[in-house]
Amino acid sequence: MVEASPIWGLAAIAAMVFFSIMSVPIAASVGIVGVVMFILFYGDMYASIYYVGIAAWGSAANYSFSMFPLFVFMGALIARSGLGKDAFEGIFKLMGRVLYSVA
Repeated sequence: MVEASPIWGLAAIAAMVFFSIMSVPIAASVGIVGVVMFILFYGDMYASIYYVGIAAWGSAANYSFSMFPLFVFMGALIARSGLGKDAFEGIFKLMGRVLYSVA
């Protein structure tokens, strides 16, 4: 166990920058640094990994945090399938006269 000080924050940032330079994905680098820092501060490796897992699950199970990736995924599916283009063409065929008469 170590005493908390600002130098550990700088070390964590330096480690994440190093991992980014080494092309490690951001999520993995943040996870690795988080687990290592938790082990340094609390001393028990198994308890540290358990608490990090609980915190990650608590964040992922939150509705607000799970809603945004699913919204982006839905947009990607609509863009890939061509449904968005078809929907805009259909609306234009239905409402085209109204849009041009206003302008």
